[in-house]
Amino acid sequence: MSWIPLYSVATRNLDSDAPILREIFDHLQSMIVHDTVSYRFDDDAEFAMGWWFFTIHVKEDFIKKLVTHLHKQNSKVKDEGTILETIQAYLKSKDSTVVIKQQGGQSIFAKYWSWLMR
Repeated sequence: MSWIPLYSVATRNLDSDAPILREIFDHLQSMIVHDTVSYRFDDDAEFAMGWWFFTIHVKEDFIKKLVTHLHKQNSKVKDEGTILETIQAYLKSKDSTVVIKQQGGQSIFAKYWSWLMR
């Protein structure tokens, strides 16, 4: 299974924010998968204008399984956008400088979500 770039990340303090992001993704991963790594950060973060930029990649089945699992618990969870909102809220609670957004305009899983939510 291939890696899909899902989130673009910008931070002013990579050393303090990277562990917070790993904590979040480790928790999400532990909800559905116990023995494999389902996410990874870019190996080389780029530094420009006082900000560090990198991408978080996930395996396609990771997001599908996570959304399906969370949808069973809360019917308002319908796509990876809800997961992004949860991540952003957690980062804000930790006073993190991370700005995180979904790659591209339309969800890369749009066809799957429309089929799932019928």
